[in-house]
Amino acid sequence: TKTTRSILQSIIRLQKSKSPTQPDYLIDSNTLELMASCVAKRGHRHPITLIWEYMSLVHSSLLEQDESSPLCSLYSKPSEGLYEIAIMTFAASGNRDHLVFSMLADMEKEGYKPSRSFLFNLSARLRTRSSVRRLDHAMHMVRSSLKRSTHNKNSDSIEDDGQLMIYPSTSSLNTIMCAYADVGLSAKAIELYNEFEDLQCNPDENTFAFLMDSALMNVSTAIPPNFVTGQQSSLDDENLMSWLETQTDAADAIFDAATEMGFGSNKHLLHSYVKLLCNVGKVDEAMYLLEERLDGSEKISLASFEYAALSQAKLGKMAAVESIVIMSRQAGYESGLSKAVVERIKRISSTLCD
Repeated sequence: TKTTRSILQSIIRLQKSKSPTQPDYLIDSNTLELMASCVAKRGHRHPITLIWEYMSLVHSSLLEQDESSPLCSLYSKPSEGLYEIAIMTFAASGNRDHLVFSMLADMEKEGYKPSRSFLFNLSARLRTRSSVRRLDHAMHMVRSSLKRSTHNKNSDSIEDDGQLMIYPSTSSLNTIMCAYADVGLSAKAIELYNEFEDLQCNPDENTFAFLMDSALMNVSTAIPPNFVTGQQSSLDDENLMSWLETQTDAADAIFDAATEMGFGSNKHLLHSYVKLLCNVGKVDEAMYLLEERLDGSEKISLASFEYAALSQAKLGKMAAVESIVIMSRQAGYESGLSKAVVERIKRISSTLCD
């Protein structure tokens, strides 16, 4: 790490030289990513800031020489990989969240769209320290940006009283929403979704997938064991049934809103919705949903078929299980359900027969 930092500092000093004969010291993006990755593994963030400084210096130098040069575009912005490494590194430090969300906004400005898996991993890192308090503080930073500052559409950050504040972005809000969802704070996730318009952000497919995850987590942690099979006396609890119906209505509303905006085919959203329906005992509805989506030639995760099949098996509906197996093959999974799931279904069937 010290060697990497020393190399970057030396190159930056040379790059800053005012000599007219001074050449540009060009490092390709793959090498920069490798350097960033190596220092990130050790949790050192200073070399990351040096890489940003280096790219800015090279880009400025190239612009002065020839604006039409192809090299200018190569150094005009960090690669998507560099952004992801830097964001994860700052998130791990625990006290650089303002840089995390600023860089997420910057990514969107540069045309990059962070993947669901990246946002999920980022949200997991954000909740490792101070947990909910840290997430609430992140939302406070985002809200304060619009409450206390004048929006500048050409910038991802806002200056107010000399302090850098974060300009809201869909990726930032999705990250916080995902973290809220994973710790079971469904109400906070929904509250955040309702603020998208006020924060001048547009929800995307990840937004609705994380919202459905929050509803699923909320339901899964409250339902008593063996609820689907009806083996718990709590099944007759009117308060529980009323609460579950309310949660199901909320999930239905999330899915309908996603579908209306063209995101209903997202396989992560669909999978969480299928699991939620099965968990509240609406196994047949989950099966009909899969059948409906199959007719629409939409990509469905094999895990969705497997979860529905297992839920039907617990109810002893083996004919429905066979129907789901057929649907999975129609969806392109030629082997049908995985061997592990088939074995579980056989064990469930055997137990029910006994």
